[in-house]
Amino acid sequence: MPRRHQLRRDVPLPEGVVRVDRATMWGNPFRADHVMPEVYGIGARSAAEAFRLWLDGHEALAAIEPVRRDGILANIGRLHGKDVACWCGPGDECHAEVLLERAAAAEPTIGDAIGRPDGVPTIALSVRQPWAWALIYAGKDIENRSEPAVRHGMRAQVGKRIAIHAAKGMTRDEYESARDFMSSIGVCCPPPANLERGGIVGSVLVTAVVAEHPSPWFFGPRGLCIEQPRPVAFIGASGELGMFQWSPNLSQPDRPAKWMLSQADVLPKEDPLVLMQCCFEFT
Repeated sequence: MPRRHQLRRDVPLPEGVVRVDRATMWGNPFRADHVMPEVYGIGARSAAEAFRLWLDGHEALAAIEPVRRDGILANIGRLHGKDVACWCGPGDECHAEVLLERAAAAEPTIGDAIGRPDGVPTIALSVRQPWAWALIYAGKDIENRSEPAVRHGMRAQVGKRIAIHAAKGMTRDEYESARDFMSSIGVCCPPPANLERGGIVGSVLVTAVVAEHPSPWFFGPRGLCIEQPRPVAFIGASGELGMFQWSPNLSQPDRPAKWMLSQADVLPKEDPLVLMQCCFEFT
């Protein structure tokens, strides 16, 4: 019978166990440390009970994360027969128990229990913008990493496709430095406000790990050789250090900071081929 596991930092989950914490689409929008009855007036005694009422469509909760609720209801069959994991302790009341109950009553749905789209690799690497954009659209064929980073799981991805996660962070100095470098090799970097951050933006094939390379994109000390980039429509997801198994969290791209909006007029988000007609060069 499916059961609930407790997430623990630096302790990997058994194979096949599905994370259902707030970083995934299955997360509970109500926090256990917030008092529910006084806030919403719904009579819930716990965050788990509020989660149950929310899934049932309680009118007082209708405006709270409707996209997440619709996603859970539409995909609950993906959890049928699967163990799940949350941060709550073994004796705690947890929304994961509600998910297990609903999944047991639902028809099994064939597909990724995490809710990832078909064709997008399950393992991702988080890359700061605008470098993530360059990997997918600008012919960046090397992703530079340190030797310790390469030793922690990156060599195992050689010969495999990985998802590229665009990290949330991007400072003005980082952007301007990368933009100036790209300009020096004939690549026109989009304005910072056009760079999506905080989710999966595409996938690439890792072909080798090298200590030197003739590519202008190689800075070292180690580089992942990248081929066959494939863009995907933005999928909100939390990032982690190194290679990680990602999960969608239904979030939208991070909103541009003020400095990003002040750089230049934001260009329409077009297909790269259309941008090329506007004097964008992709090498």
